[in-house]
Amino acid sequence: MKELTVKRQDKLYTIYNGDSVYGQIIFDDKGFGAAIIVDGNIYRTEQENPKSANKILKHNDTILFRFKYDKIWGGATLQSGNEDMGYSIIGKWFKPGTRLIDKDKTDLVVVVSSQGFKTKIRTEIHDETIAPVMVMATIYYHLYASAAKTMAVGIISGM
Repeated sequence: MKELTVKRQDKLYTIYNGDSVYGQIIFDDKGFGAAIIVDGNIYRTEQENPKSANKILKHNDTILFRFKYDKIWGGATLQSGNEDMGYSIIGKWFKPGTRLIDKDKTDLVVVVSSQGFKTKIRTEIHDETIAPVMVMATIYYHLYASAAKTMAVGIISGM
């Protein structure tokens, strides 16, 4: 199992494999779109359309896959075109973190934030054959979902 660490500086998240940079996620100033940089490539996440909670991941102008949001359970199924890719990004009951799982519900990548004086984020890669862009997409979804949850709690507690 490979373990990565994540360090934040404003809207920039740098992911490390030991002392080496594995990749970066740079969130847009507005919204939850982001640039994902890994293996010398720049990918973009953005909202699929203004009326949808779904996100897409693009390389240049080509859509690689869609994060099809599950309105009931949260999480997302990954789709290419309209076909499921056999992967989902979910939270599991009574287990911390965000997980990339396969169709058999096997954990492939796990991203966990630990709260304290300073939030720490670590990523465990359980299947090292998973493409780095999929690892980075899982980290992105964890950060996106955590920020959305924090915003919702703030809105609800401010009522």
